[in-house]
Amino acid sequence: MYRYKQKHASRIALGDPPPGKPVKEIPMPKNIVAEALKVRDFLAADPKLGYRHAAIEFGITKARISQLLKILKALPPEFIAYMAKCQEREKLKEFSGKKMLKMAKMDAQTQQAAIAQ
Repeated sequence: MYRYKQKHASRIALGDPPPGKPVKEIPMPKNIVAEALKVRDFLAADPKLGYRHAAIEFGITKARISQLLKILKALPPEFIAYMAKCQEREKLKEFSGKKMLKMAKMDAQTQQAAIAQ
């Protein structure tokens, strides 16, 4: 016999116990570099398109488009290639858009040190 608690009254049911609550799946962090590469490819496909068109296409702001392209230009190509294919939750969480923007402002040696950590 199992008791179901409700807001106003409780009811008793015979038989199997109620199913447990489903476990929430942790969402995968965004891959910022993969998103930036999509934006760059979209803009490269047609030279007439600008940041405004890309912003409408991807549903983000023009400022975010600028940030994504800055990340691609400033960070080392080897790191960009690795992060574009990365599926590791911890790496994607570690190298968020905010951290990569900070890294883009650093000089090359400091960038390498930040990547190696």
